Amino acid sequence: MRDHASTLTLSHLKHAQLVYAATPDPTFELLRCGQADAFASIRGVLLAYSAELPGSRVLDEHYGSNLLGMAVAMGQAARLAYISEFIEQAKASGLVQQAIERAGLPGYKVATTR
Repeated sequence: MRDHASTLTLSHLKHAQLVYAATPDPTFELLRCGQADAFASIRGVLLAYSAELPGSRVLDEHYGSNLLGMAVAMGQAARLAYISEFIEQAKASGLVQQAIERAGLPGYKVATTR
């Protein structure tokens, strides 16, 4: 998909010709019809599409990651400390992993704790 983070990262490849579609479904059709050799996207998306294409597989390796973060206004050190501690405790306790599993997000991993 043009202008998607996964595509922008791949634009630096020197020995590949990138082909685009507007959304994931037509992008997958390019792969299914042989007009593309690979499909780059978020792991969960790829796992779902791979199930629809016999003989395909999602590589274990990755070339990027999507990281979520929070922003706190400048001068709010106490809020920043509270939120940072909450996030680290939620990851360490398994709360974030449980949320990922409840949401049914295959291929998503909890970032390592600090």
